[in-house]
Amino acid sequence: MCNLPTGKQVFKGVEFDVLAPEENDRRAALGISVMDGYKNEEIIEIDKKAETLYLLHAAGGSVAGWKKESLHSGLKGPQDLVGEIQIVFSDDSVETQYIQTNKHIEPYFLPAPDKVQGEMRRSGPYRIAWQGPNQIYDNVGMFVYGWSNPYPEKQIEKIKFPAAKRNCKWFIAGITLSNKELNFPQSKLSYGIPDMWGASALTYSLMEGLAGIIDDKKAFEKAALKPRWASTDADKVTACAKYPASNGYVRYSYQYDKDKNKIDMLISGNAETMEMELLLPENNMVEKLKLNNDCINNFSHKAIENSNYLKIKLNGIKVHNLEINLRNEL
Repeated sequence: MCNLPTGKQVFKGVEFDVLAPEENDRRAALGISVMDGYKNEEIIEIDKKAETLYLLHAAGGSVAGWKKESLHSGLKGPQDLVGEIQIVFSDDSVETQYIQTNKHIEPYFLPAPDKVQGEMRRSGPYRIAWQGPNQIYDNVGMFVYGWSNPYPEKQIEKIKFPAAKRNCKWFIAGITLSNKELNFPQSKLSYGIPDMWGASALTYSLMEGLAGIIDDKKAFEKAALKPRWASTDADKVTACAKYPASNGYVRYSYQYDKDKNKIDMLISGNAETMEMELLLPENNMVEKLKLNNDCINNFSHKAIENSNYLKIKLNGIKVHNLEINLRNEL
């Protein structure tokens, strides 16, 4: 996990203080296993109360298979066991939580996102915390797991982390105690679109509808541009559509300066001709138009109900620089 962010970090709403290996003699995580070269148990002194315990961790090694002589053979799904959390309270009572793959932890190699095709992949009290490359693989990750303490009023004396009697490894890069209930805040950002038919409808409405990039022949040999950003609050946009196999593409930038009542566009692509119909801001018409710094008048207006459009034909495979000065008709 050479690229795991260090120092004070927030993963899925949980604060961790991740050690930097170069600042701690190359030691930055607990490695727990019955395999050679690892401790088969770690003990952390706590002496605090907590409502929730969070771990930043991942599994490694062989997480499949288990030894039949394991002390945990009576556990439901013992083949998934990675280790235990043993909470030792100040009154000598002990609360044990078994850590199992796909319930509390997953292998660090090739982790999937929390949501797949819009559905939550992980229903247990853990989430993907970080994904990134290491020195060998492009996709490794760590997970944040939350355990709700059934006795938050008790003082926690120490926490033991014994390894499962299996050829697996348990890596713990961070431990956080919280006085609040277990909670993984939902992100306000969307990282995907609907799948299958829903994806095609959404892609069509965005690319040909709002962005207005339309292939009028093949591989953008001829293109139509019908941007409709004036119907939104967006005043600065970059849009691009490309066919990787042929490298056919159309790309443009759009910027609307409300104070100057002016639109600037840079348009490029491999089309010999582009027919553009640009939706203008409400109640506006074109007062002056410059193409590559030259004033031109070979353009027209088109009205559809209460909407006004600028119509212009762009010729040649080159960058077209449009400066559109508007006039408010009210």
